[in-house]
Amino acid sequence: MNFSDWYGDNLIVEGSTRYSIEVNFRTSYKETREHFVRLALGYVMAAVKRFDYNVKHVFTADPVRILIASRGWDEGGWTGIVSFDKDTGKFSFSKGIFNKFRDTCSVISTVALKGDSAAEISGEVLEKMHELKNKPPKKTDDAKIRGPKK
Repeated sequence: MNFSDWYGDNLIVEGSTRYSIEVNFRTSYKETREHFVRLALGYVMAAVKRFDYNVKHVFTADPVRILIASRGWDEGGWTGIVSFDKDTGKFSFSKGIFNKFRDTCSVISTVALKGDSAAEISGEVLEKMHELKNKPPKKTDDAKIRGPKK
């Protein structure tokens, strides 16, 4: 009796899952790094969601990033953006203002994060998001009431 007979053939499933990276001898460093970035951002997204922040992810366009809203996706609300800078090889955190009408975020400042693992990045991001949560929403010109004036 071997291990797979003892454990059961249907319980051992090999292949890629949500939290794995398929790597073989032809996999390049660039491909491995891209997959690691997506995994790390996925873990950061899960950690941030646990503290009741709203999160959107953009994994289809470069740079791969997640957007974190401090109070929902309201016009003029503070938003944090976590992305990976390919030039420096580090994750960065940007704070900006969300524009609901154009579905964009205007970046105000960007800071490089010190952490390399998802746990360290999550800690830094949560600390910065708690600071943004206490800031009042920024007033924008697009937030003015449209329509006839009384």
